[in-house]
Amino acid sequence: MFRQTRIGIHGKPFELLKFRTMRSQCSDTVHREYVTGMDSAQTGEQSHADGTEVFKIGSDERVTRIGRWLRRFSIDELPQLLNVLYGNMS
Repeated sequence: MFRQTRIGIHGKPFELLKFRTMRSQCSDTVHREYVTGMDSAQTGEQSHADGTEVFKIGSDERVTRIGRWLRRFSIDELPQLLNVLYGNMS
């Protein structure tokens, strides 16, 4: 986990808690190419079986093995729930 200062309601700073699921000091090329593809006609290439679009990178080598597991079961969002319960985020 790590803490990061963010600006909350009424401009009040608060400490955001997050799980670190990605390796540090990796190239962001994969993300940049994905975002560029979203701006072009490639956006519809990735979709769920029900036709809804996917907005996640399928296989990102920057994500750690544990991070992949945390993200798969959405456990990586639990620290943010604490911030919501504390009243820092909505």
